[in-house]
Amino acid sequence: MHCSAFAVFLGEGAKERLQKSLPRVKRHRRQLVTSDDGADFGEPSELREAEFSFLDLEEGSILAGRDLLGTRPLYASRDGKSLASDHRFLSSSQEERLLLPPGTNYRASDASVETRLLGIVNTPDSMASAASELAGLIESSVRRRVEGERLVAVSFSGGLDSSIVAFCAARHSDVILCGAYSHGSRDEKQSRSIAEKLGLPMVSRALTPQDIRRELKALDLPFEPTPMDRALWCIYSTTARLARENGAETILLGQLADELFGGYVKYVRAVEEGGVLAAETMMEEDLVRCGEVGLLRDELACSSSVEPRFPFADEGVASMALSIPLDFKIRGGRRKHLLREAAKLLGLPEEVAETPKKAAQYSSGILKLLP
Repeated sequence: MHCSAFAVFLGEGAKERLQKSLPRVKRHRRQLVTSDDGADFGEPSELREAEFSFLDLEEGSILAGRDLLGTRPLYASRDGKSLASDHRFLSSSQEERLLLPPGTNYRASDASVETRLLGIVNTPDSMASAASELAGLIESSVRRRVEGERLVAVSFSGGLDSSIVAFCAARHSDVILCGAYSHGSRDEKQSRSIAEKLGLPMVSRALTPQDIRRELKALDLPFEPTPMDRALWCIYSTTARLARENGAETILLGQLADELFGGYVKYVRAVEEGGVLAAETMMEEDLVRCGEVGLLRDELACSSSVEPRFPFADEGVASMALSIPLDFKIRGGRRKHLLREAAKLLGLPEEVAETPKKAAQYSSGILKLLP
């Protein structure tokens, strides 16, 4: 479930603060609310487990919140008089706004914050049972996110994560794969090859340095972007635009699979150098960081064109990932061990499930094109 971008401005001067914020907001979907007299904001919304930030009225007080993984942002002004799901509604100064943590419920009447954390579930007793359970959770997560959609797009690199998402989505909707890379990059060849193996149509764009400069003109993030952030912004803003141009209103992304299931080389090195605890701590810190930076970046990159959804950012999938031992995720130096086994159970061809992949900013070649 996705709520359109919203902002609420409270108390004296609310309308003035609203008018100042409007020039900073570029998004084509927005809902603006001002209140200096306790106006009714409507009936409470029923939120299901998915991606969302929400604004509601409960017992006469404005209530706002974020989902447990942080796929949609939620900001409060330091003075407590403004709430927004887009940083551009509020002051341009980071010191004057607060990003509320994932899982937060914020009550405006007293600025109280309640935060719910991901729960831990019973650990499967074997690799086989864990792979079967994970396959079911992923299938269910993808299905819920494409229900009712005639056509969905997948931001596709040819890697394991986007291949799983695309393969599952194709059982419930028409799917179009959307790719962005530099000419001659690894992703250019691999994405086409894997798309053919999956039997799914693909559209793509080979970005030039001129394209990169154009994409970066629209970059507007609530933090100072690194070269990685800038490269990924270009990839996802491009695939989202391709999705819209080809008739899709929703795009699926494979984010969080690396952080949840041990996809990065640095986790293997952490095990070798500091042991299991060091690697698990690094993965948990990276997951938190996604709710502060990565998912915010990717949501903003996509949402001016289509609605992004993140099937791995699912409470069931994430809770299981946090509950299983690291040996299920990284085994004998093999990253995403459990996820690859689940992919095979879902029906992915073995050569797809075992395809090696680098981080998108490298395999796409986009990082090298940055000015």
